[in-house]
Amino acid sequence: MASLPHVAAEALFGTSLALHRGLVLAAALAALAAFGLAIRRLFGSGTALLACAALAFSFGFYSASHWVRWDGIAMLFSALILLALVAGPARLLLAAGVGALIGIAPDFALGVAGALPGALVLCAWERERRWERVGALLGGVAAGGLAFALLHFTGGWSDAQQQYEIVFRPIYGEVPLFEAIGDLSLAPLLDESDRYSNMAPEPFLGSFAVIAAGALAAVLSLLSALGVGRRPLAWVGVAALCLLSLALLATPFPHEPLRHLTGLLIATAFGLMLALGVRALLRPSPYPTEAVPAVMLASMLVGFGLLLGWKGPTYVVFCFPFAFGAIASALHILAPPRLGEMVPAVGLAVIALAGAVFLAEQIRAVPDREPALDSELAAEANRIVPEGSTVVGEWIYWWLWRDERFRFNSSIWLQQWQHPSEGFAGAFHRVCPDYVLMDDLWLARYGQLATGRRFASQAPTRRGEKRELLRLLRREYRPVSTRSAADRTLVFWERRAPGCPEPAR
Repeated sequence: MASLPHVAAEALFGTSLALHRGLVLAAALAALAAFGLAIRRLFGSGTALLACAALAFSFGFYSASHWVRWDGIAMLFSALILLALVAGPARLLLAAGVGALIGIAPDFALGVAGALPGALVLCAWERERRWERVGALLGGVAAGGLAFALLHFTGGWSDAQQQYEIVFRPIYGEVPLFEAIGDLSLAPLLDESDRYSNMAPEPFLGSFAVIAAGALAAVLSLLSALGVGRRPLAWVGVAALCLLSLALLATPFPHEPLRHLTGLLIATAFGLMLALGVRALLRPSPYPTEAVPAVMLASMLVGFGLLLGWKGPTYVVFCFPFAFGAIASALHILAPPRLGEMVPAVGLAVIALAGAVFLAEQIRAVPDREPALDSELAAEANRIVPEGSTVVGEWIYWWLWRDERFRFNSSIWLQQWQHPSEGFAGAFHRVCPDYVLMDDLWLARYGQLATGRRFASQAPTRRGEKRELLRLLRREYRPVSTRSAADRTLVFWERRAPGCPEPAR
């Protein structure tokens, strides 16, 4: 689903990669600024600058600020929520604003709604005007949710539902919370075994490390807020950090020990968050300013399991402002009194340096030029495929034409999902492209069969389909142009017959 800023920009200025990337970068930089202001309120300018460096050099922030996706806006929402809640019990208008951000977030990032339990705990903290703040928060959520519904579903609910059934359900699956309620079963909520193991391969290993470290930091920060002494926390924290590092460095993919340890830390952090909230309801307690990032991180990490049926690695970046805030808080807790400023500074500097080295390695591995953005190739592609014709290819090649001629190859797999009895040829003929752009990226999907079996539009489900595809191309199409670009070979195929055979009924 495209975010509203992207849709508005395209309506005003037309299709421009530079414009869309600029909007994403601006949102991510705004998130970085809001995050820095929040950490400055907690620990001062020095720690805030180093925390910003650690966040900025993480692969999650880099991807959120460079990919044409909604991730940068989601990270901005998280940073604004953090900034609103670290200053103390939120005023009514601020609580309503936090609620509105959470309510409208499903427009582009359902996972941000996982921040609601943590926001409720913090808004209900102080007895004075407690229920007014909670009411303002929930009213904001309702208003944001209503705005989202009006923007997307007014007069077109059946169309929206049909689009979801065809396009999004095969990718994202059911919302686990709704599935659990519908089935009266906890199984959808407990089936979290592969969410974080999907982050184990590069380049998402960096995000995996951030989540694991953030979950540990949240546990330490929440234990401190519950009154556990600094010295026992320091011993436990250092030992756990060593264990965490050993599990990441010494175990092979998919890092089973670390995955299970991360899940245990997340569950523990959420339990401690609830205990903290219950204690605040039972007796007055100072507002847990330094524990705010930990409260929100625990809330959102559990929210992923409740709301996101798709267990891919990209969406966890939404919680990075909370994760790095919790890490900064934990470093302050672990620091001896005489080294109260030095330990957080050194720790965050090391994290920033490690992130920069990892990020540089990932950037070096990317080809210098993306063929889909090559102007000469775009000119040839537009010459080969005239207006009024259609072409099917990998998603990224939409940028060669940037109009209605292009069809994603996922449309073939979606047709297979909708009409399983017709086979691959029947699904292909339903799409019936005039041209096919075949390249190495498309062929590489036949090594991702597990992805296709879980998400119908992401990859094929049978290895033999590759042979069927190439046989169909040789039988019904003819190659009209071959280009080598970067590390790929691109072949344009033109259909021989004026039309496609009717799918078998």
